[in-house]
Parts: sequence; structure tokens; C-alpha cells
Amino acid sequence: MSARSSFDGFITRSLTELSQAAFGLNESKLPPYLQSSPAKEKLEFFVQQAYCPHVITLATREADTFLQCKGFRDLVDFLRPFGDNIDGRLENKIRGEKAFRNLKFSLRFVPLNAVRSPQQIMNDKLARKSFDTSPPSKYANCLPSGNLATLQTVTERFVDYFSENELGEDVDPSSPFYYFFQRLLSGIPVSAHETFAHPVASLLVVTSHSVNPLEDFMQLYKQLNSAAFPHFVSRDLVHCYIYLHDDENSDLQKSVEAFELVRRSFGANCYFLKFSSLKDAVADNKSDIDLQQEVNGTQWKSASELMIEIETGNNAFDEVHLLPLPDILAIKKVVYDMLNESIIPYMQRCVHLWTERLSAYRGSFTSKLLLVSRKYFSRQSAPTDYGHYDPTTSCYFPDKPEAQLRRLADHHFMLRDYKVASEIYESLEKTFSDDKAWCYLASCQEMHAVSMLMQTQLLTQKNRSVYLYPLLEQSMQTYIDRCHMPYFAIRALVTVCSLLSTRPGLSVDDSVRWFSRLFEFNLFSAFGTAFWSTCIATLYSSKDSESESSFGQRKRKTAFWYLVSTSYWLSLNRPRMANLCLQYAYEVYETSHWDELRVTIKNLKDQLEHSLE
Repeated sequence: MSARSSFDGFITRSLTELSQAAFGLNESKLPPYLQSSPAKEKLEFFVQQAYCPHVITLATREADTFLQCKGFRDLVDFLRPFGDNIDGRLENKIRGEKAFRNLKFSLRFVPLNAVRSPQQIMNDKLARKSFDTSPPSKYANCLPSGNLATLQTVTERFVDYFSENELGEDVDPSSPFYYFFQRLLSGIPVSAHETFAHPVASLLVVTSHSVNPLEDFMQLYKQLNSAAFPHFVSRDLVHCYIYLHDDENSDLQKSVEAFELVRRSFGANCYFLKFSSLKDAVADNKSDIDLQQEVNGTQWKSASELMIEIETGNNAFDEVHLLPLPDILAIKKVVYDMLNESIIPYMQRCVHLWTERLSAYRGSFTSKLLLVSRKYFSRQSAPTDYGHYDPTTSCYFPDKPEAQLRRLADHHFMLRDYKVASEIYESLEKTFSDDKAWCYLASCQEMHAVSMLMQTQLLTQKNRSVYLYPLLEQSMQTYIDRCHMPYFAIRALVTVCSLLSTRPGLSVDDSVRWFSRLFEFNLFSAFGTAFWSTCIATLYSSKDSESESSFGQRKRKTAFWYLVSTSYWLSLNRPRMANLCLQYAYEVYETSHWDELRVTIKNLKDQLEHSLE
């Protein structure tokens, strides 16, 4: 029997046998140990980290020069690693008493020129190609994501890097999927139909080298106010200020006096940061080296940004800076205070204000009567009546109630109130559908589905079939057919499938069925076939970590898909990745007495040995 025929027979028989798993299981009576897992925590953490508040950063020329002496390119490069994982405190009122929840938060520090629409970015690229021969700025065009071709290239590079360098015995072949998922969620484009990438706060930085700090802060503030934001981005921000003290070249007493003057002028959102200006790469003696610690680069670089680093010869996977330990602690303290004393309270005040302002628009009988009368008794014909939606710019302006409701829902999502966010997304779907605001509609359906999966309540099979799956189907169809936005469609599909795979019971099987639609898109061409097969194995492996019990863990399905991906990786001449997948499959199937399976594994091993020679 040939290797190909035995492999085909194995696939046919495996699909039949492996599909017979725990049908008829009552999900409402699942034991508690099946309702959480490390994979669930990791994937939910990715979503929480991706959809986080964005902070615009501005610094004086002296501040950028100071940070370049520390080994950083600019202020954004300096702050981004410290915004990836921050301890946050959320205040809740339980029975009239205040209670706090300690959660992990993120802040995404972005430069001023990153707050641009995709059309503005494209216009800037065309203008630079026509009139400017100088190299592009590091952060000018590479923060936004959305280019699937770039995402494929970066993912391929990581797969090669991962398989070549991670050669230990405990290597997890699921790492490429998590890397792809993180890159997919990184660098969310600034768009009208969702406000996650819209700035919530601004951060202005001046150093002790400044002759007149107060005047420099005012100049930065004017620069921020004169920035050319897209017309759909609100300028309502909370402004934070950092006075950066150079302990080596400036007098501490004078810096403290200047900071007090700044705080009296600008209010409570002012922070004092003190650390040395010695360059980290140079240490005078061993004691200085011992006091320094590594600061890894941010984990949330977009695929476009990583592509720029690859093209310019920088190491896109191993970026490390050295900083003295006191400086690291001081920076973390400032970022922590800024999050918990300025940004989170500001977002909560906005939520309270918008809720009161928009409550009449959402639920009042008078407001609904006005909307109906506008729709049916307006002098304009029905095809041109879009309410507050402007079809010429394809957006709602930020002062309109629909845009404010969408921003309210996104704020609830970022503050981890997924139930309220889900309700607002659901209430907006009818409005956006009536106004023919298709991008807004698809985005609301996407985030409504994600909000349902981020809640702790159990989703039964009926709820998934009646509510969740139609939302995902309609969102993808609208993104592709009406909006022509394949990136957002892929993001919706992968995010929902990833979260769904960690749910108890048969959810993982539904997740794989939906995820398999990526094969239909013919995305990533031949590489995609191998990569999606490995991703499906990763989705099934999320059941392996739920408990020590072997019930319902999908170990055989995980091994089957790793075995399938082994064959595809070999056909792409990537034997090291194929070897990682085969190792997992062999651990499950080594005691099998199935002759066809043993022949298939032996043939794959022979091909691997030949390819690795």
C-alpha cells in the first residue's frame, strides 16, 4: 500500500471515529473543572490586552534626545513596554459599599501621527513617494494593521524562526497560533465604525533640561489641539503630564520647584519621574551591570511595524533594552498611577455622563416616536433618509448619539463590563441596519459576539445556535460583501473561534467547524493550508489543559490534525515545523495497533529524516 493511499484511508477513518465524542452531553451540568483552563485565560487575556485605552504621546526635543541617550528611539519606544501589563483597580458598588477589583490592564502608547484614518495614511504614502526621498519615520506608517499580505509574511517568518530556535523537548507547537492571534489583534486601525483605537488620553513630557517647562507644556498642548485628527475622532481627552528629571545633570530641588509650578497650573494629572541619563549599554564596573535589568520590547507590535523592522535589518523578535532597576520601578510606578488615578476614573466619568445623557435616546417612548415620525413622515424620500449617518463620509460624527453610544459600549468593554457592552451593541444593531451603516453594523455584531464569549455565564448549545452563530455569520458576510474589509472579517472569525474553543462541552467542535472556513478563503495560499491545520490542532489542544481527567479532552483529534499538518509542512519544505507537529501526534498514537496509522507515521518519519539530512 502506498504512503498516499494509507494517509487518505487514515483521514477517512479518523474523521468518522473521532467525530463520535460525547454527544448528548448536558452542558448545564458540567463539572466546574471543565469551565476554565490556562488556554482560556491566555486567549481572554489577549483580547483584554488588545482592546485597551490608547494614549497619545508628545515630547519636547530635549526629552527625545534624553531618551535616545538611554538607548530608545523616542518616547513611544520608551513607554510601550511598560504599558503592556499594568495592575489596575476597578471600583464597584456592591450593596451601597465600595469594592475594588484588581485586574491586569494595558495602555497603548501611540505617537500623535498614528491617529489617522487608513485614507490619510495612504495619501501620506503617495505624497512621500512623489515628493520626498528620505526614509519614512519609524512610527509614521507602521502602527496600524489590516494588511493580510504583511500578516502572512510576518507569520511565515515567525514560524521559521520558532522552528529553527525552539528545539527543546518541551516545545509547544501551538506557539505560532498564539503569535498569529496576537499579531491579528495588534495595531487596530483607526476607523469610524469602532473607537478602540481612538485616543482616550494624551501624555505630554518635558525634561528638567527645559529652560521654561510651563511654556514647553503649553506648546505641546497647542500642538495636540492643532493636530489633524480624522473628523470621526473625538477630541475629548484626559491630559496627563510627566516632568522627567535627569538626576545626573540637573538639580533635584529646582526640578521639584518647577514640577510644583506645573502641577498648580495643570491640576492633579501631573507626575514626576526621576532617573539617571547614563546610557544603558555602557557600564563602568560590574556593580553597575548587576543593578541593570533587561526590558523587553512591547509584545503588541503590528505586522506592518514588524515588517519594517525586518526590511531594515532589525531583529523583530529579540528586542531588549537595559535599564537600572530603580529607573524601571520608577517608570512602572508612574504608569500605574497614571492608569489608576487619571485614565480609569476619566473613563468611568465618561461612562456615567454618556449613560445619563443617552438614556432618553435609548429607552424613552418619546425618542422612539420621534425616530418613527422622522422615518415615515419626513419630506425626504426613504432611500435618502439615513438619520444621523452621513453616507458621503460613511460615518457618524462624534457628537451624534449613535457615535456616542458606540463609544459608550467600547468603554464598557475596555472596563471589563461585558454584559452592559453586549446590551448596547445589540441595541445599536437595529439603528445601524436602518441607517444602512454597514461597517458600523458588522462591527457591532462582531463585538456583540465577542462580549457574549467574554462573560462568565455559560452559553448553552441553544444560545450559541440562536444568538452567537448568526451574529458571526452576519458580521462576516457584511464585512466581506458590503464593506470589502477582509481583515475585519478574519479578525471576527478567529477571535470568536478562539474564545469559543475554550468553552465547556462541545463548543470546541463548533469552533473548529467555523474556523475551517478559512480554508474556503484561500488565505495565505499553500502556507495557509498547513498553518490553519496546525491552528485547528491548537484549538483542540485547548481542551487538554482543562483537567487531569481524560474525558472530553480531544487528544486524538488534536493528534490527528497535527499529523495532517505534518504532511503539509513537509510539502512546503519546512521539516523542523513538521517534526514538532509529528512529535505531539506520535505521543498520542505510539500505543495504537491501527496498522494504517502506523504505516502513515512511519512514512512521515522517513520523509522527515530525509529532509533533515
